[in-house]
Amino acid sequence: MVASPLLAPTVCDLRTVNFTPPEAPCLINDAEFSVPNPEVFGTGRIGPFVRLSANTPVISGVNTSGRPLPLDENNSPNFTRDLPLNEIPTAPCASGLCREFFLDINESSSTEDLSLDKIRIIRHEVPDAEPTAADVAGMLDGIPCPAVWGGSCFDVYNLDAGDDNRVDLNALNPGSGSGRQNMRMLIPVANFGAADAQCPYDQGLGGDCGVFIALASRFGDQLEQDGGFEEWDVAIRPIVVVTKDAIPQADQTFMWEIEKSVDPLSANIFTGDEQIAKYTIDVTLLPTMALSNWMVRGTITIENPSQAEGDAVITNVDDIITGGTAGDITAAVVCNPALPQTLSPGQSLECTYMANLPDGDPRTNTAFVTLETGAFQSSGFDFDFTGAVEIKSTINDTVSVDDDIAAGDRSDITASTTYMYNNTYDCSNEGDNPNTADLIGDGGVILDSDDATVEIICHDLAVTKNANTSLTRDFDWMITKLVDGISSQTVLAGVETATFSYDIMVAVTGFADSDWAVAGNVTITNPNPDKGAMLTGVADVVSPAIAASVNCGVTFPHTIPANGGTLVCTYSADLLDATDRSNEATATLQNKRWDKDGGVDATLGTTEFTGSANVNFANATIARVDECIEVVDDRATAATGDDVTLGTVCENVADGGDYVAPHTFNISITFGPFSTAQCDDNTFTNIATFETVDDANDTNESGTDTQTVTVTVLCPECEAGDRLTSVTLKVVNPSSIPVRIWVTDDNGNLTRATPLTPPSPIDVAALGTEFTVVPEAPNTFFDSQNLRFWLGTFGSAIKTNSNLKVHLSCSDDPFIGQQHFGTAGSLSVTLEKVFFETTQF
Repeated sequence: MVASPLLAPTVCDLRTVNFTPPEAPCLINDAEFSVPNPEVFGTGRIGPFVRLSANTPVISGVNTSGRPLPLDENNSPNFTRDLPLNEIPTAPCASGLCREFFLDINESSSTEDLSLDKIRIIRHEVPDAEPTAADVAGMLDGIPCPAVWGGSCFDVYNLDAGDDNRVDLNALNPGSGSGRQNMRMLIPVANFGAADAQCPYDQGLGGDCGVFIALASRFGDQLEQDGGFEEWDVAIRPIVVVTKDAIPQADQTFMWEIEKSVDPLSANIFTGDEQIAKYTIDVTLLPTMALSNWMVRGTITIENPSQAEGDAVITNVDDIITGGTAGDITAAVVCNPALPQTLSPGQSLECTYMANLPDGDPRTNTAFVTLETGAFQSSGFDFDFTGAVEIKSTINDTVSVDDDIAAGDRSDITASTTYMYNNTYDCSNEGDNPNTADLIGDGGVILDSDDATVEIICHDLAVTKNANTSLTRDFDWMITKLVDGISSQTVLAGVETATFSYDIMVAVTGFADSDWAVAGNVTITNPNPDKGAMLTGVADVVSPAIAASVNCGVTFPHTIPANGGTLVCTYSADLLDATDRSNEATATLQNKRWDKDGGVDATLGTTEFTGSANVNFANATIARVDECIEVVDDRATAATGDDVTLGTVCENVADGGDYVAPHTFNISITFGPFSTAQCDDNTFTNIATFETVDDANDTNESGTDTQTVTVTVLCPECEAGDRLTSVTLKVVNPSSIPVRIWVTDDNGNLTRATPLTPPSPIDVAALGTEFTVVPEAPNTFFDSQNLRFWLGTFGSAIKTNSNLKVHLSCSDDPFIGQQHFGTAGSLSVTLEKVFFETTQF
C-alpha cells in the first residue's frame, strides 16, 4: 500500500493492505482510500447505485436513472440509478467529515487484481439525465461538466487531477465471501459545496433533497478485468435525526454615561470676592445594553426515525462551536442516560451542552453524533447575541456618582437623572479649577467620567500715584569790591591822570528753604472686564503718619466702571522738612459674592489696594525768593558822582537777568588831571551796592562794599624854563630780568657832547635798582637836545610790556631843548612832567 500521496503519479496499492490493525488511508487529491473491515452488509444493508460489467478488459460507466445507459452500466434500476446526496452517509475523516462510498469488485479466482484508473464525481440537480458515451468519456478525461447535467453542475472530485493516478485492488481483499466491500472511499464534505448542508444523510427516508451525485469510473487500464462486475455502493447505516437548540446566555451590563457642565465657565472677580459656580450633572441610562461573560447552552435531541432500518447505537456526542475570532470551542455535553445508548426505531435521547465563550461574536453550534457503525450525524444551529439572550445576571443596574466636590455625590441611581449643586470659589482658586465626576458601577468600577472646569480670574485694582514736591528757597548774596594796581601815584600837576581798575564781585552765599509740601494725583483703575468696582473710600498717607488731604470729586461709595474705568483723585500735604519719605494711597473696595449670572449674591468685607510713590525734593518745584539782584556803582569822584547800574545778576540762568552768579564786573575810574593846587594826597571812596530785584516774593535784601584809593600829587621841583640837572631811572614790573636802559639823544645816538654818568647803556640786573644820570660837565645836561630813554634786553631790540619810572631834577637855567615825546618805543620828557610811569615804550 502507498500510505501517502507521491509527487507524481500516485498509486494506492490496496491489494495486500491488512485492516487489523488498521493502516493509514491512502490519499489522492484529498480523498481517502482504504480497505474496510470485513463487514457483511447483507440484503438491505447496502445501496448499490451503479454496477459495471462487460467481457472486456476495460470497463467504464456512470450512474443515472435515465435510459438508455451510455457504456457498461447494468440496466437494472436496482443497480444503476440516480444517487441523491442525502443517501450518502457521512463519516469522520482526516479533513473532519467526509461522504462515504464503497466499492465491491467481483473477478474470477484466476484474475483477482484490478486497477481503478479513473474516478470523476460531479454534483448536479438534473434527475434521469441521459448522458452519452462521449459525455462519460469527457468526464473521465477531465472535461468540465457536460451540459446534460445542466448549469448547476459542480465538480466534486477527480482522481487524475494533476497526474495519472490510480488505485490497485484485489477481489479477495479483505477476504472471500459474498457481500464484502473491497474499498472504502471518503470524499471531504467541503468538496460538495453548499449543497452538503442542505442534504444531510437520512437514508432518503424523506425523499431526495434535489441534489444528485454522478460518479463515473473506469477499470482495467493497468490491471484488466476478466468479465465480472464492479459495483459502487453506499452503506445503509442506522440513522438518527439530530436536532438542537442554542440559547445564548450573557451577563447584561447596563450602559451609562455622565455629562458634567458648569456655569459660568470663566469668572472675573476682585481679590477678596467670591464666585458661585453652578454645576449640572446628567446621568443617562443608555438604551443599549452591553453583554459580557458570554455562554451558550442547549439541548441536543437524537431520534431514531421509526421508518429507519435497525437500531442505532450512539457511542459519542460532541458539540463544536465554530466561527468568531477565537477559533473552535468544544462544549461540555451531558447525556442522560449516559452513553453508549441504543436507540431502536422510534426512540430518542436528549443531551444537554454548555460552553463559555470569549466574546459575543456570532457562531455556529454543531452537534456531532457518532454511531457504533461509524456513522457520523450532525446538526448545526446558528446563534448570535443580537436577538433574545438569556440573562444570567445584571451588572451596573444601580450606579452612583463620585464627584470631586462632595456636594456632587449621589448614590442609588437606577434611571436617567439630572441634578445640580453649587460651589463657591475665591482668589485662592485662581486659574483653572477642573472638577471630575466619576460614574461608579458594581465593584467600584468607574464606568464613565466627565469633568467641568471653571476658570477664576482675579483682578486687583491698580492704584497709581505721583508725588510732586515743592518748597520756598530764599537766596543770600554777598558783594566784594577790589581795586587793581597801585594805591597811589605821583603825577605832575595839570598833566597826568590816575586810572584805577575795580573788580566788583557778587555771589550767592547760600539759601534757606521753607514751606515744604507734596501734592499729586491718585489714579484708581478697574481692570475687571465685566464688573464695576465699588469703592468705599480713598486715603493718602505720607510717612511716618502724615495724612494728606484727598479730593476725588465723588461721593462714596462710588463705583468705577468695568474694563479700564478710572477714578482720579488729588491730594496734598504740608511737610516739616525735605526728608525723603514714602507716600502711599489706599483705595478700599467693597467685596461681593457673585452668582453665576454676574449678579450680587451677598456683600462681604472690604479689601484695600495700595499704590505708592517716593517723596523726595531732588526735582521739587521751588518758589525762588531773592533769586536776582541789581548791582550799582556810585563812581563817586569829583568829576562823576552819579550812580551807574552795572546789570542784573541771577542765581540761575533760568531766572533771566543779565548775568549768572557768581559774576565779576570790571570798571575803570580815572582821576585827574590835577592842578598844582591839588598836590599832596587825594583820597577817593567808591561804593558798590546790590539790591534784590523787586518781584512778588522779594525781601529787599541789599549789600554794599567800598574801596578807597589815594592819589598823591607831587608838588613840582622843576618849572618851565628850568634846565635838567639829573634824571633818576627805576625799572618797575619788567617782563624779564636783566634789562638794559639806554639814554640817547633825540636821534637815538649814544655819543653826546656831554658824557653821562653812568654811561649809557645801563644794565639793570635786579628789580628796583635806581640809577641817577648826570652830565659829566656841570650845567651841560640836556642843554641843546631832547633826552630819550630806551628799555630792552642785552643786545636786543626794544623790550615791551615793562615799566620805567623817571625822576627829573632841574636848575633855574633856561631850558634849551625841544620839548616833545619821542617815537619808536622811546620816551621823551618835557619840563611839564615832574613824574612819569609808562607801561610800554
